[in-house]
Amino acid sequence: MTIIIGILIILSVVAWIKAVMVSKKEGEAAKKQLNTWVMIGAVLTVLSLSLMFIVSQNS
Repeated sequence: MTIIIGILIILSVVAWIKAVMVSKKEGEAAKKQLNTWVMIGAVLTVLSLSLMFIVSQNS
């Protein structure tokens, strides 16, 4: 389970970095891409935090 949480954290960091990189671009397509990366980052962050909480409660 710890490996899964680690992978989720790494993926969420990558998604947030991509969101920051896309935010520096201009145009309508960049805004859509930004929304996508922010959503992916938010979902992965919440999922990893939830799994960390569940694992800590079961220990």
